[in-house]
Amino acid sequence: MRLGISESGVGADAIMQGGDATDETGGDIRIVSGYSRKTTSGLVIIETANSGNNGASGYLLLQSGTADGGDSGWVNISTGHASGGTAGSISMSVGEGNSGTGGDISFTAGASLEEGGDGGAIILAAGESQLGQGGQVIIQAGSGATGGGHIALLAGESSKQDGGAINLTSAYSDEADTGTLSLATGTSNQGNSGSISICTGDAKSGQAGTIVVSTGTGKTGGDVAMAAGYSTSDRGGSVTISSGASAKSSSGHATIQTNAATGQSGAIEIATGDGESSGSISVTTGSSKSTSGTIKVIPGVSTAGAGGDLVLQGGSSTESTGGLVMIRSGAATSSTSGSVSLASADGGDGVGSGRFNVSTGSGTGASGGIQITSGSASTVSNSGNIVIQSGSAKTGRSGAVALTTGNSEVGDAGSIFLEAGSSENSRGGSISLMAGNGSESGDTLIVSGSGDQSGLLTLISGTGQVFSGNLTIGTADPTDGASGDIVLTTGAASTGTTGDITLSTGSRLGVSFIL
Repeated sequence: MRLGISESGVGADAIMQGGDATDETGGDIRIVSGYSRKTTSGLVIIETANSGNNGASGYLLLQSGTADGGDSGWVNISTGHASGGTAGSISMSVGEGNSGTGGDISFTAGASLEEGGDGGAIILAAGESQLGQGGQVIIQAGSGATGGGHIALLAGESSKQDGGAINLTSAYSDEADTGTLSLATGTSNQGNSGSISICTGDAKSGQAGTIVVSTGTGKTGGDVAMAAGYSTSDRGGSVTISSGASAKSSSGHATIQTNAATGQSGAIEIATGDGESSGSISVTTGSSKSTSGTIKVIPGVSTAGAGGDLVLQGGSSTESTGGLVMIRSGAATSSTSGSVSLASADGGDGVGSGRFNVSTGSGTGASGGIQITSGSASTVSNSGNIVIQSGSAKTGRSGAVALTTGNSEVGDAGSIFLEAGSSENSRGGSISLMAGNGSESGDTLIVSGSGDQSGLLTLISGTGQVFSGNLTIGTADPTDGASGDIVLTTGAASTGTTGDITLSTGSRLGVSFIL
């Protein structure tokens, strides 16, 4: 069927319409190409004609009619079944244009005007396969010289209820692994690869949405791995985990913890990678106008076993000096610097507190020394004191303080020096050895060591340019009663003679006086 040509007016319309019916269904219109017994059936082409030089080609409208009391008709575009080959494809494409923006393809589901009714859905589903792999669904934006096209997935808005959700889920598998969900940007030859941003929307009056990254439940729990990008010639990418800021209140917490377990809970390991020089680990709190934050490293509480240990250890070295362990309090510009307190915790009822040990490691050469010093005072103030003291006891004996050097198998044993500080323009410091007070005061005992020949016991005052110091041996005045005795004795001898007692004054011009 072909209509005539119009030279000056609008071309004539061609209308194919099925028959109307009063009480039953209206008549159908069916356009079917010709059948072939041995080869391909004929084509069915529905197209608008090309336009002239100054117009647009005609629209192609495929729609069902409106319905007053029922559902409007379906529009179904499908290819036929193929019993011995591949079923035909469906291709929808927009033609090219020499000017302006390319034409759009728009899929819009139907709206619902009924209260509580849902809008229509758009379903893009690839074909199933009974014996092979299911078909793919590929959504790809167009390429361009000035920039590639964007892909936007937007859920529907709602004025009174929650907005629509977006779910990206791989499919279920009965006997194999479920599908992988991969979110990646494209590769760039000369520029930077694209970023991936996952963020929730703003909330003007409520709480902003949460981002949850978790793996599924299984016989073995899935891992969560975060890794920055690898670099072939520069620094590798960084990983930053930061809590949210607040304009009027506290910033959010950042918590890294393993989950609870019926057995042993998981460990947390913070380590830098290996390298020519390995990276540092820094744990710091932020600056503050009032008091800065505290850093706490506390093992967990145990209800039945021993409490967890806290180990601070410097790094080992195979060819050089081992790493230093430094514990230092905070500095202050206009006040006293912070204190350093090292103490074992209090013990329970009827048991003692923990020991406090300070020691250097053993070595095939000389072992390390231990030095306890207070800081110097650069102004008119005094330098700090050093106090070594055992704790008090209510009913038992208070703890002893022992200063001893180690034993030696071949060489001389180490000495103990008690020396007060010197002063350039004033008096040097004093040394006091004093026993404790009590109903009966404690003894003060100075004894040299035992051996084939016991050591000397020497009490001598220091040298002076004008006078040397006095040496006084005396007993104290009693408040009521007799004063104490002074006894000078030498030791007993089983075979030889007993020792002498000699009292003499110093020499002057070759003359000495002996009592």
